[in-house]
Amino acid sequence: MNRSITLLLLGIMLAGCNAGQTPKASPTLPPAATEIPCPGVEPRGITAGSQAYVTLTGPVFSVSLFKEPDAPVQNSSVAHHIRVDVKDGPRCSSASAWWLVSLPDGSQGWLQIGPSLEANGVMYGAALEPYMDDAVQREVPEARKKEAQVRYIAADIELGGADVLKYYQDTVAAKPDDPETETMRIALDILKESGEKSILANAAAFERKPLRGGTSVVDAGTEYVQPGLDILLTPCDGPDPLPVCSKMK
Repeated sequence: MNRSITLLLLGIMLAGCNAGQTPKASPTLPPAATEIPCPGVEPRGITAGSQAYVTLTGPVFSVSLFKEPDAPVQNSSVAHHIRVDVKDGPRCSSASAWWLVSLPDGSQGWLQIGPSLEANGVMYGAALEPYMDDAVQREVPEARKKEAQVRYIAADIELGGADVLKYYQDTVAAKPDDPETETMRIALDILKESGEKSILANAAAFERKPLRGGTSVVDAGTEYVQPGLDILLTPCDGPDPLPVCSKMK
């Protein structure tokens, strides 16, 4: 049997094997969720059933959650950078939107978001940032890297306790004028001048745990090392910051 006849027979056999089979269709991915827009509120892709981070701007550490949108009855409160489950919404209001969110402790309520909100005479902004992978991915601008490091060290000390505090104190004492310990000195000064053992305004948003051969401050429930800028310090981020806080800049 010559080569041409062999190839012809092989083609007929393969065609018979495939007869009657329906070609497999390529999988169809569901369309990306689209946030229902509310006037005056920037859509960020938030939908009911998703997870998100609460983002607050302005001299506030936490905001109220309510039993119903625009209702005067407070249900709970939520701090900056807490990860929440989005249950319902949005319900549009004047230049704002309301989302029903559930906190890690199981409490829930309606959160108002928008760029220009007011509570107790204080103006602030609130938003929900989509949770993707381990956390909201944010770059630290070069001009704010020192500030980010100071905030991270302050959180490391508070979450780590006495042993971690002593580590930073000993490191600074051994190298008091070393530029590499400047951020440590500033964090220790802020802690000392505040006179408080706890200076983290949103401690529940973070945890300190072993990670990749070391111990890091991470966003709670993730393995994403917190860059620092979302760590709020009560002596520095309120309406009357301590003078020592200016050293972060």
